[in-house]
Amino acid sequence: MPAPSLDQECFITDSTGQNHTITLGGPWTQSRLQDTLAIIETQPGRAGHDLCQLVLAALVTQLSTDEALLALFYSRCHNKYVISDPDSSPVESKNWETAQRAMRRHENATKRIRSIQTRAYQVWGSKADGITEAMIQRLFQRITTLAMAEGISKMLHRPKPPTFHSFLLATNNELCTRLSTSRPGQLKTRSLTQGDLTRAYRNFRQTDITQTMLHRIGMDYGSDGLLTDAAAMVKSGERRFTPRSSTPPLSLALSPPSTPSVVIRSSTEARTQIPPRQTAPLPEGDMEIDSEPGDSDTYSEAKDLMDRLRDSDARSTTEDHVDPGHSDARGDSEDHMDTGCSDAHGDSEDHVDTGDSDAHGDSEDHVDTGDSDACRPTEDHVDPGHSDAHSDSEDHMDTGDSDAHSDSEDHMDTGDSDAYSDTDIDADHLDPDYSEHSATRAQPKQKSSSACLCIESGFTPHLLCLLQGKRQPSSDILNADQDQSHDANTTRIKPQLFEKIAGRGTQYWALSPENFCRTHARLLASGIGLRSKPNNQKLFSRLQYIFEHLESLAHIKSDPTCEQWKWFQQAARTPSPTAAHGVFKYPVEMPKPRIDQFAASGMTADEIYTRVIGPPPTAPIADLWDADGSVVIPLFRWLGEKKLLGCTHSADVPCEHTGGLWSMIDLEFDMYEHHRAQGENPAEESVTSMGWLRCMWHGLIQQLIRQDPAYYAFYVLLRPDHAWRLISVPWYSKSTSAGAQTAFRHLDINIPRYLSRGRSANIIQGAVTLSDEDPANCTELLLGMHRQGLLQQWWERVEQRGLSNQNVVHRIASGMWTAADEADFGLTWQRQVCHRGDARISRPELPYGSTGPATQVRRTVLPWFIGIGEDHEQLDTHDAGTWSAVAASHRDLIPAERGTPGFTSVHRGAVPYAFPGAVHLQGLGAISDALVGRRRWTNTSVISELDVLFGADTHAAEVFIQQWRQRAAQAFLAAFQEVQRLEALYYGANSFFRLRGLV
Repeated sequence: MPAPSLDQECFITDSTGQNHTITLGGPWTQSRLQDTLAIIETQPGRAGHDLCQLVLAALVTQLSTDEALLALFYSRCHNKYVISDPDSSPVESKNWETAQRAMRRHENATKRIRSIQTRAYQVWGSKADGITEAMIQRLFQRITTLAMAEGISKMLHRPKPPTFHSFLLATNNELCTRLSTSRPGQLKTRSLTQGDLTRAYRNFRQTDITQTMLHRIGMDYGSDGLLTDAAAMVKSGERRFTPRSSTPPLSLALSPPSTPSVVIRSSTEARTQIPPRQTAPLPEGDMEIDSEPGDSDTYSEAKDLMDRLRDSDARSTTEDHVDPGHSDARGDSEDHMDTGCSDAHGDSEDHVDTGDSDAHGDSEDHVDTGDSDACRPTEDHVDPGHSDAHSDSEDHMDTGDSDAHSDSEDHMDTGDSDAYSDTDIDADHLDPDYSEHSATRAQPKQKSSSACLCIESGFTPHLLCLLQGKRQPSSDILNADQDQSHDANTTRIKPQLFEKIAGRGTQYWALSPENFCRTHARLLASGIGLRSKPNNQKLFSRLQYIFEHLESLAHIKSDPTCEQWKWFQQAARTPSPTAAHGVFKYPVEMPKPRIDQFAASGMTADEIYTRVIGPPPTAPIADLWDADGSVVIPLFRWLGEKKLLGCTHSADVPCEHTGGLWSMIDLEFDMYEHHRAQGENPAEESVTSMGWLRCMWHGLIQQLIRQDPAYYAFYVLLRPDHAWRLISVPWYSKSTSAGAQTAFRHLDINIPRYLSRGRSANIIQGAVTLSDEDPANCTELLLGMHRQGLLQQWWERVEQRGLSNQNVVHRIASGMWTAADEADFGLTWQRQVCHRGDARISRPELPYGSTGPATQVRRTVLPWFIGIGEDHEQLDTHDAGTWSAVAASHRDLIPAERGTPGFTSVHRGAVPYAFPGAVHLQGLGAISDALVGRRRWTNTSVISELDVLFGADTHAAEVFIQQWRQRAAQAFLAAFQEVQRLEALYYGANSFFRLRGLV
């Protein structure tokens, strides 16, 4: 199942005739998922199954997924829909496994939360205090994650745990702080978050919260004592909880009515008493003064005080935000200051941005001093990995630490903070005996553990690991058929993933300080090479610009005249022409082969045929290819030429090799047959194996065919895209004997994906026959099915018959191709008989198979040439793995991790180690090395050979092929002798060659 498009919609009709639309895009919620599953459950059989698979794929691949949704999905669907569906692709099966694991983890987490809830009632439950089990239960309905519950558990297990009321008051204080403070990255959700609990454990503020503050932020006390959305309470009719008062509000000290006064805190933390006077109303957002409803005189004093403070603005450069809900006798505040100096006793959240550029270079310096020397010694943090202040850099100095007594939530520019780690919840910093005195005691400095919308928006754990610089296999981040956006050997975020994060096109995912905390925004910027040090406004502006101009990203990075070029780190910029040659004195333009411009080269398959075989065939190859979609070329008949071994008469070569390489090829096949594991019933094994020799992956003849430049040339010319960077994906050989059940018919492509987006259209297929075939032992094909529109028309009929599926390889079952289809399309199964040394090359759209059962020995080798991307890593399809993985399999003489058809390469039997008798066939040439991953196609020797093979000089190309065959034959002979020696050495009495008396 491919990852569904975010804008994909499914239109269905239920049993009552009502129409429904299922949209896969957008954030998934529990109610939305339940509604969707209710609609799906009305669909019959296969239709419901397919819709279920689509929703599962959307849940797994979208960034808005959490485990609770996957658990809900699995619990609703795993009984009704068969998970081990034989038609399911590996990706679909993996999605089901992911959902199953999520459900198990969710069940375990739920069980653990329930046990913590029981412990909470044991500690806090008290009839005298009015704390009932129902209250504890309602409280834990807000505990949405295991990390939140574990924090409460740690607090409850302290020698002297805090009371329930003090816990509620500390938590409500943090909710008020968060909702009343405006700063980048600050969550505005009205639900309880892990960050609220973490700060409550750490600070444990016991300041009473007034009705003015609650009214301002739109919150009220819920039935469990925690603050909740007032509007939601009214709508649901939830009962209001009346909290206990801890101490008189310290933010407001009233004198007798005759001489009222207001106690406030200024930037110097001095107590100021100012007699009241009537003034204009208090502007919203300047200052909050706590007063109960009806305290009109006190409120008038506050308004008067605000006017006086505005008049005395010249005395201070600070703009103090006084939050009466958080002040104590020392006068705590949350100050946004340009000076960076907070009081030694204040609970402050200081963000200082000097914005001064360095005098020694074209730099954009963001200096965050936190606290100035006048207040306390600073702990300066200088972010490594950036250039000196004298260079073209954007240097960022961030002390990040607030005062030892302050409640700071400074986002530190270390880039390694984990805002969601439950290890940030430290019960040792709880103070259940909190008092006015304890509020002024020094507390250990800690990094902020506040949550951000990055979590609330539903980042998957894989993406969080990526943002935090931790490695994750790319297959865990994106399913097959998606762009692989993460390199397993690096922690860089590639532009494809940046597009997935930033490109939702909705406010929910907009790149803005409200949705991304600074830490994650910087990691996102660093992932695409942007300098991450500018202030928030500039950083988000640049991120948004880059997203809007992703198609020009390469140009921006490579053009020094572009204004945005300097935004990027030096390592991320494309080297300028003068710097491209690095340590070398003279620049050089890396060459490309002539065949890179295929149209200009004028090369044809008939011309290659003449160069590597001889006189051209009667019918032009191009005409046969267009008409039938398959051609047979006598390409390897030279394997029987004894002269290539340097022989002039039979006495020069051992008698068993008088047939050229054929005798050695037959012996090698016999050797692997000897070592093939037999089941309990060898006769039955011979029938059920369908003739596949699954222990022969890197035989000498397989290696020779994979490295043949002439065979490679035909693939380049016959591929629709004429790609010349190819690599052979290892696959086992075929060796049938009489009686083997060899009949099958299938296509090696996923037809729906091919029809919708051309997947696998360039992967032409073929096999080399190493034995003479006859009509009873050969390949049969539906020649001509590749013609315009025929495959699609036939598949529509298959769908109407209810026989379609989403498999990566389609087995053509009974009823899929009928006599009516033959009559309508004018196509019949045709047998293509090959002789020893013939190579068959076919289009991927052709259904093909084999006759059977076998009546004689039949041996073939499949090279599976597949294209390599511009990055020299990605292949034609993700199913085949990567260039590095395939090259490693050739190097180690083991199966590739994946096969080109999409199967796991060892899906019919494990290959635990390289066969001890396997030997590398090497030294054949540069093109040969590139075809098995020993060299890259950018190697200059490879390019030189390509220009000879596809060059204008026909004679030079003919000589090149003849010399290659001479080297290949001699190398094969030497390697075969080594195979004999090693097989006899490692297998001793069980050795094939010893038993044959050949060593």
